[in-house]
Amino acid sequence: MLNWVFGKRDRKKRKKPGIGKKPPYEKAREIAGKGSRAQRRKLAAHEEMEPEVLYFLADDDDEGVRVEVAENAGTPLQADIILAGDGAEEVRCELARKIGRMVPGLGPDENKTLVEMAIEVLEILAKDELPRVRAIISEELKHAGNVPAEIIQRLADDLEDIVAVPVLEYSPLLNESDLKQIVARGAGLRMLAIARRRELPEIVVDAIVEKDDPDAIQEVLENDSAEIGDRSMDIIAERAEENTGWHRPMVFRDDLPVRTIRRIASFVNAALMEALIERNSTRKDLVE
Repeated sequence: MLNWVFGKRDRKKRKKPGIGKKPPYEKAREIAGKGSRAQRRKLAAHEEMEPEVLYFLADDDDEGVRVEVAENAGTPLQADIILAGDGAEEVRCELARKIGRMVPGLGPDENKTLVEMAIEVLEILAKDELPRVRAIISEELKHAGNVPAEIIQRLADDLEDIVAVPVLEYSPLLNESDLKQIVARGAGLRMLAIARRRELPEIVVDAIVEKDDPDAIQEVLENDSAEIGDRSMDIIAERAEENTGWHRPMVFRDDLPVRTIRRIASFVNAALMEALIERNSTRKDLVE
């Protein structure tokens, strides 16, 4: 238990190129305390290094040493918590990449202490003052289904698009209500990100269509998994003639309502008309 709390879970170690052989423990302690900058950086990069040595190096005066500790997958989580508040941007960015990749891989059988500490580090970084750090967390967590939903919601509501967009487009932890609220007050890249989501539910599509954002509606039309109800499709069809970018994705959508087919047939070009006829030639409901 003590090894787990202070160190990291059992895992296959990898040796970082150029750092040389791991020194004996006593030598490592000597280097950590009195070694040169280059020696300490190499020491900090050893994933198999004893946790207490890496913990000590997490408070090193040299930023490069702390960057190596932050990047090191063998660093104990106690040290990661310290590094989450480090004054150097690069240290926090490297830590964000590591923790962001680590947490989604934690299964239900993991040690409870590890999970709680890893989430604590994640929460600190998700609130970091620098958008770059928060954006790294968002990118790494965009597909995760095992992190606290509050973290994802905070990222989705972030003031910076580079932070919000990844989770808005991909996160399975955002529900219909979350997405509708963001659409109601959103625009631009955020709306486009939501419009690209796979299996986008009809209620969210309706909210996007009501905002009347031409680019977002085009993204919805091009999203073959988006559920576009008849009411929204009628609205789109009425506005489509002047939005030529919508024509092709409309023609190539499956199961268009008959009235929509007849409506868009009145204004699409010859090539798209041919495609429209070919795609719907077997539909009996089109025969008068």
